Amino acid sequence: MVGIKDNKLVKNIFWTASVQGIRVIVQILTIGVLSRIIPAEEYGAMAACFVVINLAYVFRDGGVANSLIRVDSLDKIFIDTAFFISFSLGFVIFLILQIFHESIGALFGIMGVGELIKIVSWVFVFSGFGAIPQALLERSGNFKKIAQAEIFSSVFAFILALILAINNFGAKALAASFFANVAITSVLYVILAKWRPGISWSATRSREILSFGGGVLGFNSINYIARNADIPIISRALGAVQVGYYSQAYKIMLFPVQNITGAINRGMYPELCSRIRSGHGAHEIYCRILRSLSFCIWPLMIFVAIESESVIFVVLGEKWLLASPVLFWLALTGCIQALVSTTGGALQAMGRISELLKLGTLATLLQLGAFLMGVSSGIEYMAKLYFWANFFNGIFALYFVIKFIGAKINAISLDVGLNLIVSSTVVVVAHLFVDRVLCLDVGALRLIVGFSAVAFFLMVVIYLLHFSSEGGFLEKLMKGVKFMISGGSVTGFWRIV
Repeated sequence: MVGIKDNKLVKNIFWTASVQGIRVIVQILTIGVLSRIIPAEEYGAMAACFVVINLAYVFRDGGVANSLIRVDSLDKIFIDTAFFISFSLGFVIFLILQIFHESIGALFGIMGVGELIKIVSWVFVFSGFGAIPQALLERSGNFKKIAQAEIFSSVFAFILALILAINNFGAKALAASFFANVAITSVLYVILAKWRPGISWSATRSREILSFGGGVLGFNSINYIARNADIPIISRALGAVQVGYYSQAYKIMLFPVQNITGAINRGMYPELCSRIRSGHGAHEIYCRILRSLSFCIWPLMIFVAIESESVIFVVLGEKWLLASPVLFWLALTGCIQALVSTTGGALQAMGRISELLKLGTLATLLQLGAFLMGVSSGIEYMAKLYFWANFFNGIFALYFVIKFIGAKINAISLDVGLNLIVSSTVVVVAHLFVDRVLCLDVGALRLIVGFSAVAFFLMVVIYLLHFSSEGGFLEKLMKGVKFMISGGSVTGFWRIV
């Protein structure tokens, strides 16, 4: 049984979670402080810029880093070949964006996007250089070093953004902050990995890397359309202000989803590759990841959905309250995306690139259809259709990945379903408590009391489920919490001592 005592996986997740925790704090500060300084149209321009940057990132990596982690044996020639490919792709993309930034920016119909693209394009020079040492650190399990690099760069980037925003640089403050974050992180990766690029090259290794990377590139390209088509569609149909409202609500939704799943998925992928190579334990790891994510994320996301108005009011300020209905649907979407985010890495680890492309195509068609059908009725209705598109995509994607990895679909479905019931019940009870019993108005106090109530009621449920185990109250409670966070089965609580 793979559990909390699986030290390598737990250490990987611990250090990536530490990074993501700091990033969450920095991102909350960034949005909470900068959204009161930088106007909505500037955020709309930056959101449009990131549509281009995200697309460029798809072509820059091309699965090269993941191929280093996944390969059975690794030598200097393979590493040097991978570096040449990675750096070359990054540099070519940098040149393209530098030359055509104005023409690309004009496609969005928003002032200043081209100039932002020109500034941010410099990240590809540094990220192309830093991708290989990062992959080497992840393959060897040195997530502590990765954490040190990323925490330092995140804090520095926030301070830089704040200084520039106060001095009226607007969206350029966000662009400069993003560039500084990537550049510093890449340099620190090289230093901490104690690696230097060589000049060796192998055509055979190149074909091996590009064969795997080509499939990953195809999936990432398809996935990019699914995740980024919303911004240009909204900007063309509704304008920069609506893009600003939508993008800020989307960022709040991404906080728990991206940061918690990012920590778990980064720690999962090297370990999953290792277990697949050894031929045992992969399905146990994956099922525990699904159970852990549903336990950790669903109560929080359902709470954010129900209390979306207070979340917007506290995090962004009163002028952003029009984004609260959008956040409601996006937060519910986050519950699904948290689990679906694991499927790409799992399929790559299994080498099922064909299935990865097929499932990615299905997701893109569903989500693009939701954007196109919903935008004419406003961003709230579009977010609603986006939720349903993710719901149906999640059913298909999770079913096939669980089947491919050799897990029991009925058992994991029951556990995840019970986590959903528990999460929903706890959040609804907490909401009724602050709304009907305490009658708290929209604001910080309602958010703090409500979240505390969710945590309290969740602890009560965990304790009751774990009541039959040995020990005192706190011992039983801590056993239950550790068991659930490590991906334990709700239906197996009574068997845990």
